[in-house]
Formats: sequence, C-alpha cells, structure tokens
Amino acid sequence: MAEHLVHNERVKLTASLLNGVAVVSLAVALIQNFFVAATDPTEYGGTFAIFIVFLSVGIFFHMIARQMLSALREKES
Repeated sequence: MAEHLVHNERVKLTASLLNGVAVVSLAVALIQNFFVAATDPTEYGGTFAIFIVFLSVGIFFHMIARQMLSALREKES
C-alpha cells in the first residue's frame, strides 16, 4: 500500500548522500587550492590537476543524484 513512499524515501536518502559527497568533493577542491596557494605560491601545476579532478567528481556525483530523483514514484491509486 505505502510501498511507493518507502521507495521514494530510499531514493531521496541515497540522492542526498551522493549530493553530500559532491559537496565535500567541491569543498576539498577549493580548500586544497587555497591551502597550496597560501603555503607555496609557485606550485600550481599539480594543484590545478587535483582541482579539476575533485571538481569533476563533485559534478559527477551531483548529476547522478539528480538522475536518481527521476526514479521517484507517484502515488498509486
């Protein structure tokens, strides 16, 4: 009877988890970049690559979370 509600809550919980991973990944990308810039302003080659990797991972997980939300079910009559 209320299976769609349980399903929807599980989907939302998983999407929220993935979005949280995305936010952490974006935060790591920014914080790491600022930390390296503050401690060694001559070292930009490797940090830019790391920034791009973490930025890409964050965007990827956010898009997966958005895609998961399309699996929400409407109330069955």
